[in-house]
Amino acid sequence: MDGKELTTIGLQLLRRHLITLIPQNPVVFSGTIRFNLDPYDEHSEESLVSMLDDLQLKEVVEQREGGIDGDCGKNGDKLSHGQRQLLVVGRALLQKNRTRLYLLDEATSSMDDGTDDIVQAAIRKHADGITTITVAHRLLTVLHCDRIAVVEQGAIVQIGEPSVICYEEGSPFQLMMETSGIPTKDWPKKKV
Repeated sequence: MDGKELTTIGLQLLRRHLITLIPQNPVVFSGTIRFNLDPYDEHSEESLVSMLDDLQLKEVVEQREGGIDGDCGKNGDKLSHGQRQLLVVGRALLQKNRTRLYLLDEATSSMDDGTDDIVQAAIRKHADGITTITVAHRLLTVLHCDRIAVVEQGAIVQIGEPSVICYEEGSPFQLMMETSGIPTKDWPKKKV
């Protein structure tokens, strides 16, 4: 990455300063909302509240006993699965000043389309200028990306800009789009 061999870099440095992972299954620590968003106590109250607002969690958190300092329970069991996932996304996005790469591994697979939209908007806002790799099965999750790689049985079978590859006649991505139920009017504008 950036000319550095990653196998020579310590795992802590790699995780804290180069790659930020947002996994499919949210890891929420026992503790407060604040601690889960900012475990190293590096961000202002305003930054945390702003992130909660961007993820549409601000009102939910304010209504909870203790607000941002309220307890999440053991491994976050006082939060819904979706709330835990949004909290993990917020924690990752708050690392934008130190990370070089966001890796989203099916990060929104268990969310409904509306919540996925919230996450995608927050990523576009906070990860601007940071390389983001998104692994997803839901096409709406990746249609805004610069490039898409279609993978079948572990091999890339098609790669390119969504506005190009969805119009390649008979291509894997075009077939996926046609069977997805996404109306043609909502496909990326055709690049000429």
